[in-house]
Amino acid sequence: MSYIPNCREDEYYHESNLNDENKKFIEGYDWAVERIMNMFDNLDLYPELNMLLDDHTAIVKDGKADIAKGCVEDWAEMGRNELITSMIEGQ
Repeated sequence: MSYIPNCREDEYYHESNLNDENKKFIEGYDWAVERIMNMFDNLDLYPELNMLLDDHTAIVKDGKADIAKGCVEDWAEMGRNELITSMIEGQ
């Protein structure tokens, strides 16, 4: 595995060295990741995933990754719809 610098701290590969276009792209990336991570604060919407992640529940089931992937896809699509709705309302 090759070394990837921490771009929040590295002197030469610091994110502040990006041009404006790339900074905007990274802001979008960060927003998207933040939205996805927010899903874990709302696991009540995904009881099957919540059960898979519960430390006190033992589950033997095929397709655990598919369950997680489906929940992330659903959450991301919901966030996308919210974003588009707010953009249209703001026009």
